[in-house]
Amino acid sequence: GDFARLATDRLVRCMLHVPPLGAEGLNTALSMLAEVAPRGHESAVIVLLNLAATNRDASVRLAALDALESVASIGDPRVRKVALHCATDEDDVVCDAALDLLERHCSQQGEEAEGLPAAPSVGRAATTGDDCVGDGGADGDRAAAAS
Repeated sequence: GDFARLATDRLVRCMLHVPPLGAEGLNTALSMLAEVAPRGHESAVIVLLNLAATNRDASVRLAALDALESVASIGDPRVRKVALHCATDEDDVVCDAALDLLERHCSQQGEEAEGLPAAPSVGRAATTGDDCVGDGGADGDRAAAAS
């Protein structure tokens, strides 16, 4: 309830403050976020989407994808978009996690994973601030900067 929201708000703020957390700190924070964040917490979802799509460290991208499953609202189209992007990741473990998330996300929506279109061939270097997931507000900008 209220405690989970408050804890999530504080955790998200800590993740966005300067100096940015390193990979180990982010992975710890992402693990905690997956445990305490209420499903659909918008700030947490935006941070997770941005970290999954843009962080330089594969372990952070993987942890963000894992956390998205428990934090994002079921049927959130942004999860599918980021998972498709991550399915082309240079790291095989991140690709596998993204494909697993796509399969579970789509099955929760009543879709068949076999019916998914092919993932677009988008390199990570092509991801710019214009491609950031979220509402483009300050939270999304800080999340991208934290990566």
